[in-house]
Amino acid sequence: KENATIIDDLITQKMDVNQKNADNESLFHRVARLNDVNLLNVLLKLRPTKETLHLKNNQGDTILHLALSPRSQKINEKLIALLL
Repeated sequence: KENATIIDDLITQKMDVNQKNADNESLFHRVARLNDVNLLNVLLKLRPTKETLHLKNNQGDTILHLALSPRSQKINEKLIALLL
């Protein structure tokens, strides 16, 4: 399945977007690494908490840190607008 389809399935199943994995990362960390603004838009439908958007993983990186690595400008702009 495509990433967006998988995320849509998670939304249908009422997944808690604020859940974290063993590395203390949310789905937003994964999407930031994938640098996929479309997936970010889909995930935002799940209404993340501000804490999730500012969550640091075990390496101390927030989703914005991950997105600001040399990648796409679109996802950077979207994340900055969300966090300000």
